[in-house]
Amino acid sequence: GRAAEPPEVSQVVLFLLSDESSYLTGSEIVVDGGLTIGVPYKCQAPESIF
Repeated sequence: GRAAEPPEVSQVVLFLLSDESSYLTGSEIVVDGGLTIGVPYKCQAPESIF
């Protein structure tokens, strides 16, 4: 798991703005790399400043 890169998210936005998505209405499209289906996300703890 990792945070998404801007180009990965922008591809979904471009799709939603295109005619290809004209049949979608009232949909929620989750762009989270699988985080909500239980894929563990390993984020590093911030380094201590003390």
